Amino acid sequence: MAVDSPKPASRGSKSRLAIAGRLTALIGLPLLLIFLIFSSGVYCGASRSYRVRTLEAKWLGFEPPPGAGSDGADPATEPGPTEPSPDADSSVPEPDPSPEPDPS
Repeated sequence: MAVDSPKPASRGSKSRLAIAGRLTALIGLPLLLIFLIFSSGVYCGASRSYRVRTLEAKWLGFEPPPGAGSDGADPATEPGPTEPSPDADSSVPEPDPSPEPDPS
């Protein structure tokens, strides 16, 4: 009496791929979201750091950043110092000529 036992139902490779895809999405999507929030915060913080420091100086009483104007405008939009012209008097003094030795 050989009774053939029923074979277990095979899941197949398609359902294994579906399970792997769901697991990847379950773990990967929250990590991707955290990474995107962090990277956008770094980008915005770096591009607007002067404004953030000025806001901290005004409202929180922190020391203002060096070169902060009274209006707190962005230094990129403020007119900055221009380059001196080549014929302008330089701030470095020229050395005095040394006296010539007397050949006598």
